[in-house]
Amino acid sequence: MVEECYEETTQVGFMKLSTVEVMKAQDPICWDIAKSEYIDSMAQDEQLITLDNGSNYYWTHDIENFIEKNDCGVAA
Repeated sequence: MVEECYEETTQVGFMKLSTVEVMKAQDPICWDIAKSEYIDSMAQDEQLITLDNGSNYYWTHDIENFIEKNDCGVAA
């Protein structure tokens, strides 16, 4: 998501660095807060789902596809 908002690389002097990696390295606390807020908003929009109280998140469409492909529907 960050790469969609900013350029992929940032020039520092003569070096071209990954913008995301620079952000993570220079302010890891801010990065973690932004990441948590993004994940929370995706979960509220039901785009992400957690099955273990937030330890792991999964794309809702991936779970739905898995259920469809593996015939995990509820039997009538």
